[in-house]
Amino acid sequence: SSSSSSSSSTVTIAPGSAGAAFIGAQTASAAKKVVASSAAAAAGLVSPIARNMTAAQSTALGVWLAGCSAWVYSMVVLGGVTRLTRSGLSMTEWRFLGEKYPRTLEDWEREFDKYRASPEFQKVNRSMNLDEFQFIYFMEYAHRMWGRVLGVVFLVPAAAFAARGALSANGVVGPRLALLGSMGAAQGFVGWWMVRSGLKHENFGEHDVPRVSPYRLAAHLTSAFA
Repeated sequence: SSSSSSSSSTVTIAPGSAGAAFIGAQTASAAKKVVASSAAAAAGLVSPIARNMTAAQSTALGVWLAGCSAWVYSMVVLGGVTRLTRSGLSMTEWRFLGEKYPRTLEDWEREFDKYRASPEFQKVNRSMNLDEFQFIYFMEYAHRMWGRVLGVVFLVPAAAFAARGALSANGVVGPRLALLGSMGAAQGFVGWWMVRSGLKHENFGEHDVPRVSPYRLAAHLTSAFA
């Protein structure tokens, strides 16, 4: 009947036939392409920094660099707070390895005398007392020391990675970390170069409000983000 002639039919390929061999070959070829594609994609996902490293080294390196990045972010925030509290010119001297924090009343009076000689005190803060000075001094001191601790957080693990051969695993990670370390060290000099612009009397006229150079401030902030 017409209904039976229009019904669908099932084609069966006998095992070992030419058709079965052809289908098997095509399936195997497609599987090889999928595997090759997956391998290529996986290879492309490996960062040049982590190439030739063990999984443990790569993970440890990533955690360390993420921690350093978070520390830099906190430095920028603390620098902003220091700026907003107008504390940046409270310390009139800078040493690369750090300044000794005043502990006695005599120490504080000595630091306050240095600040009294600055343009900011003489033009803006002549009524400031020692307690108020201690607050702005602490803010600037904390900002500077936080940066120095960041240097330790960067250098000590970097030395440990270098000792274990992780930094020489490829030609990428070592030079990049050396560049980052150099930029971090230079940031301290840029910060002092900025602060100095607000400590020189000749930079301000009779009615000027002593402030750091906006160009040097921009350079300091830009280098921090970089």
